[in-house]
Amino acid sequence: MADVLVKNMDNYQRDMTLVSVRRAMSIAVVQAVLGVGAATLAVIGLEHFAAVSLLAIATIVVGAALLFEGGVIAARFSALTSFMEGTPFRLRGWMATEFIAGVGGIALGILAVLHFAPFVLVPVAAMALGIAQMAISGLNTRLNAMEISSSRSESSDQEEARESIMPYTGIGGMMGLGALVVGLIALSGINPVVLGLVAILSIAAAHLVNGAMVFRMLGALYRRHAG
Repeated sequence: MADVLVKNMDNYQRDMTLVSVRRAMSIAVVQAVLGVGAATLAVIGLEHFAAVSLLAIATIVVGAALLFEGGVIAARFSALTSFMEGTPFRLRGWMATEFIAGVGGIALGILAVLHFAPFVLVPVAAMALGIAQMAISGLNTRLNAMEISSSRSESSDQEEARESIMPYTGIGGMMGLGALVVGLIALSGINPVVLGLVAILSIAAAHLVNGAMVFRMLGALYRRHAG
């Protein structure tokens, strides 16, 4: 009887993990799509086609992408805690930072669409989103390491997984730093439209890379747990 209960509990934990992983993968796809959309708008704006309007709309899109990234992180955290003893770390502070930056980016983008000081609000939004991207990059790196180390793979497979994502590690943080610096320059009044578009393009690229990387890594994790 005890063996049956243990087996049922193991199956329940595995199923809960798979549900969380599938949810994270789905949200990661949306995040990557939003990154592509924002990057496309920024590139079109750099071609001097409705640059100010597209800059404001792209800011709204990357703000939404940041909120979806928060959903990805929450689902990944849920998958980890479903088969780990205890909570590895507190997520509330990270999620609050991401939520505030995402909602703030959306709000400032909407005001910019309404032509309310767009040359000030968009650089400010880019700086806030860049800072959030830098902070979340560290959290993503930590989650990546925990997911790989807690998998059921052999040590050689774990090392291969680490090497496969190593080229992408820290890219989000570097792009966030770039957006922060470019946004600060744009806020000083130096070509705010072009620099604002470059900053938003950098953040959009970070969302595309992060979404694709998470989807790829969680896909491998899902196959291991489902097998």
